[in-house]
Formats: sequence, C-alpha cells, structure tokens
Amino acid sequence: MSKIDLDSFVADAMADMLSKKSEPEVYVPVAAAEEVVEAPAPTVLADGFAAMFGAVPKNIADFQVSQWTDIPECVKWHIPAIDTEYVVQVEEAARLVSGLMDGDKILMTGPTGSGKSSLVKYVCAKLGAPFIRINMSADIESGALFGQ
Repeated sequence: MSKIDLDSFVADAMADMLSKKSEPEVYVPVAAAEEVVEAPAPTVLADGFAAMFGAVPKNIADFQVSQWTDIPECVKWHIPAIDTEYVVQVEEAARLVSGLMDGDKILMTGPTGSGKSSLVKYVCAKLGAPFIRINMSADIESGALFGQ
C-alpha cells in the first residue's frame, strides 16, 4: 500500500468512526497528512481576570484575559464543561492564566492529589481552551506520545 493510499485509508476510517460515535471516548482524531489543524488565536475580552474568575489575589493586579472562540470541530470535544462546584485557588489560577496569556510554558509541580490537573481543567473550561491530560511516569517512552 503506498503512502497516499494509506493516508486515504486512515482518513476514511477516521471519518467512518467519527460518524458512528457522537462523543469519542478514547481515541484522538488524526488529521490527514495534507490537513493541518492550527490552533486559533485567543480573542481578547473586555473583562479582566477578576470578572472571569470572581476575584484577584491581593498581590496581583487585574489583567486582560483572552478566550478561545474559533475552535475547529475536531477539537471542541476536548473543551471541558465548567464545574460550578469547583473552589478556585485564585492565586494559582491567576499565575496560570497570566502565564498562558503571555505565551509562557508552564511547569506545575506538587504532590499527588493537590489539584494541579483539576486547576488546569477548570482554567481551560473558563477560557474555552482544549484540555488533554496525559499521565506521565519515569517509564513512559516517546513512542507512547508521538507514535512509532
């Protein structure tokens, strides 16, 4: 099977799978070789962090927050629903959102169960950004992340 035939086969198989399931459970849709899904630029809102998250920490001034609005359909199901029961860690959320708005790479550390993933998931829900969680360990190989 040639590369073009294989790309066509994979694209047809993915289209077939997506048409049969309303909400995927485990798989991640893969774009065809010619199709590249680019991340949309966030839209700047008139409101700041305080309006979106309900408060601003004492030591951080309010700042503009952007929200993602033009998300491709194949990515929208990665946007989590807003958890209205979530108690926001305002200082940590402000640091996370500020770093995201500045385009910084962010490393979150802390003990198991301290709320790192749930904070990021909540922030993604508020910003309308996709959230994909990958559990890491010392034994994970690059093939598990990028394919072989």
